[in-house]
Amino acid sequence: MEKFVVNGKYFNYWIDDSYYKPNKFGKSGGRIFKKFFKQFCKNCFKINVDIACFCKSYEDFPLVSREKTAYASICASVESIKDYHIISELFFKKAENNSAEQYDKQNNEQNDKDKRNDKDKRFVDFFIFNKENKGFEAMVEAKRIYKNIYNKKEQTQKCEDLIKKCIEQTKWYVDNYKTLFDNDKKAESDKNERLCVALFLAPIYCKQNERDKRGDEEFYKNGEESIIELNKTILEINKELGNNENNSGLITGILEWKNIKFNPYSDAGETISHAYIGALVLK
Repeated sequence: MEKFVVNGKYFNYWIDDSYYKPNKFGKSGGRIFKKFFKQFCKNCFKINVDIACFCKSYEDFPLVSREKTAYASICASVESIKDYHIISELFFKKAENNSAEQYDKQNNEQNDKDKRNDKDKRFVDFFIFNKENKGFEAMVEAKRIYKNIYNKKEQTQKCEDLIKKCIEQTKWYVDNYKTLFDNDKKAESDKNERLCVALFLAPIYCKQNERDKRGDEEFYKNGEESIIELNKTILEINKELGNNENNSGLITGILEWKNIKFNPYSDAGETISHAYIGALVLK
């Protein structure tokens, strides 16, 4: 268990790298990403705790509220790490396809008609890169998922579909990454190691009356057990999609909610035990 301080108060979190073997991802890229991810989680948790607990004008925990709401704190967390920059909604295309402006217009028109996505072109959620060209660069697809501690049925199909979709999107970048900087002279001297990441953001939660029946000690213990189940679900779906421990790894950051006096789900009669950030790295 590790700690960080916001406004003079301590909050607990931990990093689980038991499913992550950094040497699989290039000469040093995997180790650098692990160090980066640990700092990223700490920064992200601190920003969100500050907004939830100490902001006088607005209360929220954007990381687990909605997927798009989380984007700002994700970007701010990356930008606060030395030597790294982040771009959201980066246009990505296979070689010899149209420009971002043309694609944006065409894709909007197409979505209005039948909601289909072009298989050769899309916008990646985040592109992270080392500005000194000596670390890693990563294409990142983000999905907000969830884990209900006591209602196992609610966890199943819809959430598993979101996990599957995120991994499939990330695999597309693995297969097509080399075309990103096609005809770019800078690509010839690119020393950054390239990674593709499925990023999962999740509240670990249950109904308030379920927590009341079991008590806080059991509630937090069951929350930790649910995180282990969520990790296994992600890894199982990853395996079903053709990946394994030789070409992928999962590293997670978990924030304990015990010292946080804010409940983003009180209006729905729900309560939260942990906030979860999971990075499934593919090569």
